Amino acid sequence: MDEEILKTENQDIQEELDQKEEFTLEEATESSEQQPQKKSLKEKIKETDQRNSSVWQAVKFIIFSVSAGVIQFVTFTLLKLIFDKTGITESWGTMWFFQEMPKSTFTATTIALALSVIWNFTLNRKITFKASSNVPLSMALAFLFYVPFYPFQTWYVGAVENALISKSVDATLAGIIGEFTVMGINFGLEFLWQKFVVFRKPKHKKSEEVVDAETDQEIQEEEAESKTIE
Repeated sequence: MDEEILKTENQDIQEELDQKEEFTLEEATESSEQQPQKKSLKEKIKETDQRNSSVWQAVKFIIFSVSAGVIQFVTFTLLKLIFDKTGITESWGTMWFFQEMPKSTFTATTIALALSVIWNFTLNRKITFKASSNVPLSMALAFLFYVPFYPFQTWYVGAVENALISKSVDATLAGIIGEFTVMGINFGLEFLWQKFVVFRKPKHKKSEEVVDAETDQEIQEEEAESKTIE
């Protein structure tokens, strides 16, 4: 009789311990689910980049545009020096392109601009907009922007320079003001052109990226649950 009582008491104690263990496991599981999963530095940077994608794109575009401007200025200066020192400028004479200008200046400007566009296009395609679209087509669209803008730029700088000189502003300063203001116009228009025309992503590609992001999140949640159960 005593043995049966003792056996019953042991069973009751074991059941209570099992219930406590199950309760503790459930409580730990619930608390782990409630606590936010710690994210790696790479994931945090990626989320920040996604939230501020337009801002980051503008910042990177400015940096690459400045570097392209340096390339354009250095190329133009070197070619002009070569043309002037070798007598090519005098032998070629002048031409009319919305206003009269030396042929050597037109040639140096065109070559410098072409190198600048190629440099700017390559960096923006790979880093700023991360586009993997048809490269020849994208390059053609990038150059297409300058079909109307290059004549406008030539006319604008000359018009601003002449207008400021007529108001007794130094000729060099007038030219610099015209060049810098047209660069600002160029930056704004070219950024919009490259973002929404040259490197525009198709809608189906955007939806695929959203699905991939959701799939990655589901996989991470499943891994976290499996670790908690273990």
